[in-house]
Amino acid sequence: MRKLLKWIGLGVLGLLAATLLLVLAWVASNWHDAEPQPIPAALAAPPAQSGEGGLLAALDAAPGPKETLPWPNCSGSDCQAAFEAQSDALLRWREKHVGLGKVCDTALERTELSLGETIPAGLSVDTVFPSYQPLSACHSWLLLAALQAGQPLDAQSMHRALDKANRIEGLVRRESRLLIGQMVGASQTARKLSVVVVLATQHPEQRAALAERIDLPSADLMLAMRQWVPTEAALGRAAAVSMSDITKADEGNGPAWFGRWVTKFLHPEKTQQLFSAHWMRVLACLDGQDLTASANCWRSASEPEPGLFGSGIHWRHTTAHLLADVARPAWPSYMDRIVDLHHASLATQAWLRGQPPTAAIDTAADGTWTLRLRAPGQANRLPTQWAPLPQDR
Repeated sequence: MRKLLKWIGLGVLGLLAATLLLVLAWVASNWHDAEPQPIPAALAAPPAQSGEGGLLAALDAAPGPKETLPWPNCSGSDCQAAFEAQSDALLRWREKHVGLGKVCDTALERTELSLGETIPAGLSVDTVFPSYQPLSACHSWLLLAALQAGQPLDAQSMHRALDKANRIEGLVRRESRLLIGQMVGASQTARKLSVVVVLATQHPEQRAALAERIDLPSADLMLAMRQWVPTEAALGRAAAVSMSDITKADEGNGPAWFGRWVTKFLHPEKTQQLFSAHWMRVLACLDGQDLTASANCWRSASEPEPGLFGSGIHWRHTTAHLLADVARPAWPSYMDRIVDLHHASLATQAWLRGQPPTAAIDTAADGTWTLRLRAPGQANRLPTQWAPLPQDR
């Protein structure tokens, strides 16, 4: 019995020794961060912009409230009923924001106009970017003006309001260097599509003119998506650098040696390099005109890199790989939203022109079109259903 216990004890000690050697080997392999590498030119932070004289600054200085309009939730064929149910609330909101609306309307009359997105010279995790809330309120004001011009129909005023809304969307797509800016612009375009569906249902004779105002070239959307990548990459680099600061000892955070020990295994340089490689793959995916193919490519580029025995665990720079593998899957959903927006625009144009659908559409027995969404959360953010107009039945 004693001999058996002796062998069991030796086995346990051997197992503990092997575990300790494995841990020490991992510590030795992860003791040093990667050697610094130059930042790819394509991922350089955008140049600083003051924002002075731009549309964002003008709207921010406008009198009165600037809260975003609570937009009716609808999916296209039910939008007319949704807007009618909230007509009183929409009218009260528009009256409350008359000061902002006048500034918005006047600013968009200028021949030369910039978005004026403020970007500081050095980006950090604490950088405060401009608010897009006044711009969203301005855009909603114009869409409500277009709806109001449809009851009774004042075609000139209706088209004028839609053209100004288009100008805002175009400014955002061409000039915004921020992810939030581009997503706000996408939401604005989705809202405009819903308003166009309502107006076309009320005034079928305006379908051709309305179709001209919802053209959304894929090249413009691709450029818009490429523009925010360098800024996002720069913010990611700043976050990686700041990791070494969060473990610095101060009052109540423990001894300094503990912070230095933890920092040893965060590997901010390797983390930056992994994300830089990811963003360069993303830019390669966006180097084309097919939005769907780009979205599929982006999703593939965001898959975790294979590690030990096919797992997501990497022996070297373990923490850096884990941080990258956790974060990368969050971004493809933004591209999915853009693909859905483009398909909704194509389907709405086809519906207005009485043409067969050219997007990812399912057709019901009654002739209603339904968009197959890549991002299911879009169901009430943009038109996804188009019922036949009376003369099409």
